[in-house]
Amino acid sequence: MKARIEIGPKVRALARRVRARIAPPPDITGSQWANEYRRLSPEASAEAGRFRIERTPYMREILDTMTGAVIDVEEVWFKKSAQIAYSETLNNAVGYYIHLDPGPIMMVQPTLEMAESYSKDRIEPMLRDCECLAALTDFRAKKSSNTILRKKFPGGLMQLIGANSPAAIASRPIRVVFCDEVDRYPPSTGKEGDPIELARARQATYQSNRMFVAGGTPVLKGASRTVKGYESTDQREYFVECPHCRDHITLKWEQFEKDDPDAKHYGEYRCQSCKRHIAHHHKAAMLADSQMGGTAEWRATSDEGREGARGFFIWTAYSPFRSWVWICNQWQKCKGDPELEQVFYNTVLGLEYSHAGLEVDCETLFKRREVYSHESIPDDILVITCGVDTQDDRFELEIVGWGDGEESWSLDYITIPGDPANKETRDQLDAVLSDTFYKRQDGREMGIKATFIDAAGHRADAVYQFVRGKTSRHVFACRGLTTAGQPIFARWSKLKKAKVKLAHVGTDTAKETIYANLSALSDRVGRMHFPMEYSLEYFKQLTSEEKVVRWTAGQPRVSFQKKSDAGTGGRNEPLDCRVYAMAALRSLPINLRTLARKRKALKKRKYELKQAPDSAPRQEEAKEGDAETETPENKPKARKKAQIRRQRPPRRANWLSVK
Repeated sequence: MKARIEIGPKVRALARRVRARIAPPPDITGSQWANEYRRLSPEASAEAGRFRIERTPYMREILDTMTGAVIDVEEVWFKKSAQIAYSETLNNAVGYYIHLDPGPIMMVQPTLEMAESYSKDRIEPMLRDCECLAALTDFRAKKSSNTILRKKFPGGLMQLIGANSPAAIASRPIRVVFCDEVDRYPPSTGKEGDPIELARARQATYQSNRMFVAGGTPVLKGASRTVKGYESTDQREYFVECPHCRDHITLKWEQFEKDDPDAKHYGEYRCQSCKRHIAHHHKAAMLADSQMGGTAEWRATSDEGREGARGFFIWTAYSPFRSWVWICNQWQKCKGDPELEQVFYNTVLGLEYSHAGLEVDCETLFKRREVYSHESIPDDILVITCGVDTQDDRFELEIVGWGDGEESWSLDYITIPGDPANKETRDQLDAVLSDTFYKRQDGREMGIKATFIDAAGHRADAVYQFVRGKTSRHVFACRGLTTAGQPIFARWSKLKKAKVKLAHVGTDTAKETIYANLSALSDRVGRMHFPMEYSLEYFKQLTSEEKVVRWTAGQPRVSFQKKSDAGTGGRNEPLDCRVYAMAALRSLPINLRTLARKRKALKKRKYELKQAPDSAPRQEEAKEGDAETETPENKPKARKKAQIRRQRPPRRANWLSVK
């Protein structure tokens, strides 16, 4: 009797690796490879396990095009939103090339740190959990040929780099290039130039079998590499069949019932052809392509694209991971707030965002002036800040009251003549900042909580002298940042020689927000109010700049420049003052929405106490700062807390106490 030989798991794994290396590669497309070999890792996907392209059928043609199934296509551009399985499609393409069509591969991420993160979180789990890839790549090895940013396999290697790394981009020839999130690339890779063109140059020696894939989520209109690349292709969109009229349509954001959450058809889609409503539960059948028994398909919408280039656009409405009601709910949350709207347009709609406020003219704002006095400012004002612009012969400052959602009221615009280098001029400014108080309609007196003073130009030293020692009053010098994409209040820095704390302000971001708020109507967040005393000249200077997007050597340059026809003689002090006042607000440790909510709850509580005839005297005298109202159950506890509060010294600054 023959002895039975037990084969352990290590021997079986070795046998699989040997078969994978010597077996001829199967003749299949990228989508077929993904269905057959791909396994989703639990740490990288919410639906771990076997991959199925039928979950996102719109990715089938995209993946096949990326992996060379379409003849004469060597360039693919992708315009997308978030949560549509784009990253997994890139990973599937990478896995296909490693397994069946090896060669030099390069993936370019916006930064080197993002490249390392993508390798650890996406690439390495895929190489580990797909048996065919694990047999070809020793992902656990720590040697010069296999690192976090470099994966070697038989017949080729994969290199992950950052668009900010010139040495990595300009090294060896590459056949397959993936450029991810190109709108977040720097304008230039060091001094070498546009990172996308540098990556293209790496493919010069490969003429017949190269592939270039680029795209991502667009950001700003007129400055999007993604949109520019997509518009140079045939601009394909995914057409689905309407369940009512059977016409093929593309899902458009304007066709959704999104304005009234209480409406009968809220969250449903209104067909462009038959005008009937389509509920979300029809989406799965609408997305099915011909290989699933459906009729959905990609169609080119432009005949002006470059030869050999294809473009695809897909957004969250097609995604099986998000419902249509969820999309409409997200719109309700961000509607009216320019910054939140931009995030929604970019990550949900997959569209570039345009700030509508840039189109507002000075005469429209002049006609929108309102009647409110300095002696009795609106109750909705929660915090007051000040922005000061420094000129060689004067200080100009605007005092602004802020409410919920950064709704603002211009309370005063003051010019202090005199050289800022003179102590008398600075003393006048100090008197305005320390002695100016406004009384709200409910009787509460409010002062200026924060002030930012422009420290650029010839009078920087005078400004440093002025702000020194005024930290407790939140009076700081500030300077604008020229780098695009900076937050309105970017960061603090310390000037050791001047012995002051300097605030850095994202002026372009602030101006975009201000111009968007200038167009806000009464039902929108961020509306700006101005008193009747302001002249037309003030509004001319407030709107004296415009946003200019210029493409230079393939790179978008976004900046604000003074209008040639503004008629202000080059003056824009009101705009600068508002920028500094908004940055001063953002630097405070407060949340306007929380303050507004507390104030509404307090007003409601006081009203209820007034209406109750048998209220106890202690309850009638309840103050805003009380943590809880005295009741028969907590009398001793409430009295003890009140006694402790009376013994505490007063706080120097309590930003959250609103009466």
